[in-house]
Amino acid sequence: MAWLRRRRYADDDYASARDTTAATDAPVVTRAPVMTEDAATIAEPFGIAQLMSMLAGIFFVVVGAVALARTGVHSLRSPTAEVFSMGMTPLLALIEIGVGVLFMIAAMGRMLARDLDVFLGSLMIAAGLIVLMQPDVLDSWLGMTQTNGIAYLVAGAASVLAAILTPRLMVSRRHVSAM
Repeated sequence: MAWLRRRRYADDDYASARDTTAATDAPVVTRAPVMTEDAATIAEPFGIAQLMSMLAGIFFVVVGAVALARTGVHSLRSPTAEVFSMGMTPLLALIEIGVGVLFMIAAMGRMLARDLDVFLGSLMIAAGLIVLMQPDVLDSWLGMTQTNGIAYLVAGAASVLAAILTPRLMVSRRHVSAM
């Protein structure tokens, strides 16, 4: 984020200072601010949600890329391949690459990681529960197995938990100087 700076100048916030270094040796009165109020955005420290986003993003991009390399892109529904005991079709591989890229984008900022971790984690928990309860529903298009459901449930829960554990940062600063 850009550096934001706001200064407040009012007649009562100024102090007069005399400068006698002018060529005429006459005192020159200058006005300087007595109180400044700075509102600044400060670089945020790396949070747990960002770490989780980066790890999940790398995992899903790698798994999706390996599955896409094994299945090819001739048809989105077939053939199926197994990567880490998870069934994959080319469509699921593309979806996982997309989710992985979103997780990696989320790792760019602390608040972005919190927001996207909650959103994507909730979707992954829902997908994991659907696959665990009704594995036949997504089998024909995506080739998912019980291992997929467990992996999505764990990754989603870890993502939401990391977002909950990452605190919001509120920073304000006030500087008062006396002349």
